[in-house]
Amino acid sequence: MPLRRSAAFAPRRRGASSAAATAGSFASALRAFLGLYCYIGVDVAKYELVAAVFDQAGVTTCANAPAAVNAWLATLPEVSTSGVESTDDYHRLLAERAHARGITV
Repeated sequence: MPLRRSAAFAPRRRGASSAAATAGSFASALRAFLGLYCYIGVDVAKYELVAAVFDQAGVTTCANAPAAVNAWLATLPEVSTSGVESTDDYHRLLAERAHARGITV
């Protein structure tokens, strides 16, 4: 079945900043079309992280330690957006590791 073009994929006129805008809007539209985005909200505490993923029931809990954070982040799509509660300095490990994986924090 051939893909149809929608208004989000319509070509734009070229200009100084239109190429970057077109590429960015195309990527966003494609991700939304394919359902690849993952929206996450994380409650941060000294010893644990509690995360809720949009459109999924329940929460995920993991230790606020490097190995546990890396293991949990590996389960997420790289095209994710995360809202992280900044509690003292306890959020930094998650924010730095998620950012390094390309997740928008």
